[in-house]
Amino acid sequence: MTDLTHLQQQFPEGEVIELKKDTLVCHIHKKIAYIHWLIAGRVSFFVALNENDPEIEVCDFEGALLPIGWNGMDTPSRHTKNISVASEKASFFRVAISGHSAFLNTIKDVALHRHVCRTQFSLLQRALLHQKRVLPQHQFTEPAPRNSTYDAIAQHTTAIMELLRRSPFFEFFDDQELLLLAGQAIRREYSPTNIVLAQDEFSDGIYILIEGYIKVYRADGSQILTQWPIATQGFIFGWPHIIQEREICTAQAVRQSSVYFIPETSFQALFKTNQKFSLRFFKRLNWLIDNHINAAFIRYLSFYFNANQLTIQYLIENYQTQIKISSKLHQIPHLLNHRSTKQLAFNILEQLNESGTSRERRIASICMDLLVKDREEAAYLRQLQHIYETVVDADPQTEAAAIRKACSDAVRKLCAFFSYQIEGWELLPAKPGHIFIYNHLINHPYYTLPNNFQITLESHFISAMILDAKYGDPGIRTVRIGRSKEFAHQDYYEKLGYISVFTKESDVTDSAKRQLARSQFFESAKAHLRAGQNIIVSPEGTSYRTEDSIPGAFKPGAFQLALETDPEPMIVPIIMLHFDKRIHEAKKYCRILPPFRVSEHALFKKEESLQSFVDQYRLAFKQQVDEAKQLLGIKMPSTLYHTKTSNIYGK
Repeated sequence: MTDLTHLQQQFPEGEVIELKKDTLVCHIHKKIAYIHWLIAGRVSFFVALNENDPEIEVCDFEGALLPIGWNGMDTPSRHTKNISVASEKASFFRVAISGHSAFLNTIKDVALHRHVCRTQFSLLQRALLHQKRVLPQHQFTEPAPRNSTYDAIAQHTTAIMELLRRSPFFEFFDDQELLLLAGQAIRREYSPTNIVLAQDEFSDGIYILIEGYIKVYRADGSQILTQWPIATQGFIFGWPHIIQEREICTAQAVRQSSVYFIPETSFQALFKTNQKFSLRFFKRLNWLIDNHINAAFIRYLSFYFNANQLTIQYLIENYQTQIKISSKLHQIPHLLNHRSTKQLAFNILEQLNESGTSRERRIASICMDLLVKDREEAAYLRQLQHIYETVVDADPQTEAAAIRKACSDAVRKLCAFFSYQIEGWELLPAKPGHIFIYNHLINHPYYTLPNNFQITLESHFISAMILDAKYGDPGIRTVRIGRSKEFAHQDYYEKLGYISVFTKESDVTDSAKRQLARSQFFESAKAHLRAGQNIIVSPEGTSYRTEDSIPGAFKPGAFQLALETDPEPMIVPIIMLHFDKRIHEAKKYCRILPPFRVSEHALFKKEESLQSFVDQYRLAFKQQVDEAKQLLGIKMPSTLYHTKTSNIYGK
C-alpha cells in the first residue's frame, strides 16, 4: 500500500508543503521541476482554447496521493495540464527532480507504479463524471446480452505479433515480452449490439481490437452519456481489472467486430515471474490512462464550446512540444479552416492513424473521433455533387424520365445521411396524377456546390422519398427559368425535363414572352396531370427559415391549375420543417396533410376571387404548420425572414 510514509521512504529528499487557494501547482508546457503528491485538499484542472481566452474547469480532484507532474516526465519533460488549488488550502509532498526522462527508470517499486495507475484511474472517473454537465444525453435502452464466438482462424503467432507491434500500447514492449502475450491470445468475434464489457463489472482480461467498431457509453439512471468509440486497430480496453477496478463504461459492438483477448490471469502470472515486464506494463498503463484523461478533457471542451475545430487546434497546440516539427499534424488546424481542404485533413489523419508514431496515432484518433460529424458532412457534400453529376453528365440521348429516376435514386442515398420523420403517409391518394404543394425553405449555404449551385433539399426529398417511393415515379416539378449566367442551374434542370416559368429571379424580358411562358406552363402541367403524373409546386413567392412565420403568401398558380384541369386533380399539402438546417442540427420533419379538391373545399366560393380562397387557405395551412412546430418545440417569431424570391408557380 502506498501512503505518505511509503513516499517519504522512496523519496527521502521530499518535503511537505502547503499552498493557498488559486495557487498554480503546474502550468501547461512549463518544464517540470517537481512532482507534487496531493495529500489533502482539492485541485482543479483548467484548459483554455486560446491564450487570451478564459480558462474552463474540466475536472477537480481531492486526496488519494495523486501525483501531479508525473505524466509529463517523458521527453520533453513538460507539464501537460494547468492545475491549481481549488480548496482554501492544500498540502502536498513535493519531490524535486532532475534528469527528468530518467526519473521514472530509477523507480523499481511496482507497487508505486500500480498506485499511480489507480489514482490516475480515479481522476479519469472524475473527468467522466464532470462531462455530465455538457455531454448530450440520450434515452437509455436496455442493451443486448453479452455474447461472443471464438474463432481459431488467424490465431497464428505471427499475425498476433504483427498486431501487437502496431498497437500504440504494446509497441513499448520488446519482442520477447510480446511473444509471451501472443501465446495467451484468443480471438473473439462480436455481432452488432453484442455487449463486450459491462459498466460496473470486472473485466476478465484485456481486449485488443483487430477490426470493427465498438461504441462506449456510461449509463446514469435512465440516461446514457456517449464516450469515445473504439475503432483504431490495436486499441486496448478491459484493462481496469488489472488494477482491481471495475469498468467505468459499457462497450457494445456497433458492427461485426473482432478482438484478441488475453485473460487477466495470464497477466498476473507474468507479473509474478517477470518484474521487468511488470514495470514496463504499469508505466505504459499509466501513459494510456493519462491519454484517456486528456481525451476526456478535450471532449469536455468540444461539447462546452460546440466547436470541434477549435478543440482540435487546442489539442495539437497542447502537444506541440511532444510531436516533431515535421509532423503533418501541424497542418490539420489550417486545413480544417476551409471546406475545400477539409478532405485533405481527413486523409492526413487517416494516414497518421495507420502509420504515424504512437503519439501521432493517439492524437489522430482523438481528432478523427471529434470530426465524425464533419466527415459525415463531407460525405454528404460528395453525394450532393454526385446527384448533380448524375443529372448533368447523363448521356444526351437519355430520356428525361430516366434521368429523373436516376436522380431520385441518388437523392435516396443522400437522405441516409440525416434522420427524418414522415407523418400522414396513409393520407396519400392511391393513384398518381395530383398536385403536391409544400412550404419552401431556404437551402443552407454550407451545402452550396463549388459551381455555386444549390440542390433544393425539400423538393428533392418529396420527389424521391414520397412520390417515387409511393408511385414509382418522382413526379414533375416547376422551376424558374435561370438567368443567362446561371449555367449550372440551366444544365441541371434542362436535363430533368421540368416545367420552367419566369420569375423575378429570371432575366428581364418583355411581357409577351412571360405570358407565353405562363400559357406553356399551364398546358404542359395539364398534360402531365392527365397522363397520371404528379406535379410538385411551391405556391410561395419566397423561401423562408423553419423558425419564420411560415408559410409566406401563396400565389394562385397551383390552385388555378387544379381548377382548369379535367378531371380535377387533388391538392396534396405537405409541411416541411428543418430542411434548411445542416444534417446534424435537427431531425427533418415532413407531414402530409389531408388531400382536397379546390372546388370541394369548404373555403372555396365560386362567387369570390380565387386569390381570396388562396389567402384563406394559406392561413389554414399556417395553423397546421404552427401546430407541427409547437409539437417539435420550435419557437416562432412574429415576423418573416425574407431570403430570396422564388417563382410564381413554385420551385
